Amino acid sequence: MKCSVYIATSVDGFIARKNGSVDWLDAAQDPNIDMGDHADMGFADFMASVDCLIMGRKCMEMISSMNLTPEQWPYGDTRIIVLSNTVNQAPENIREHVEMYSGDIQELVTKLEYQS
Repeated sequence: MKCSVYIATSVDGFIARKNGSVDWLDAAQDPNIDMGDHADMGFADFMASVDCLIMGRKCMEMISSMNLTPEQWPYGDTRIIVLSNTVNQAPENIREHVEMYSGDIQELVTKLEYQS
């Protein structure tokens, strides 16, 4: 099984601000910047190459807070597993899109490998 990481990081190597905010990502969506064919930073190509996406609880909570419409949901029908030892149920607005997992990550990867 091939495992890959796709992550947004700031120039100084951070994923989020100390308060958990990822508002710096909004600057990347500046409509005045012409990025040509690379506006999604390779996200669509990456998503087309994966069978399953594993994310952390805080990422899930950030996505949930965006209250995305079905047309805005960026993951299509890709299986999404959320890692959390503290939350066992996803927020109502994304519950149909994600599965919660608590446990050993290597066991999860092994389980996924056998399912593919």
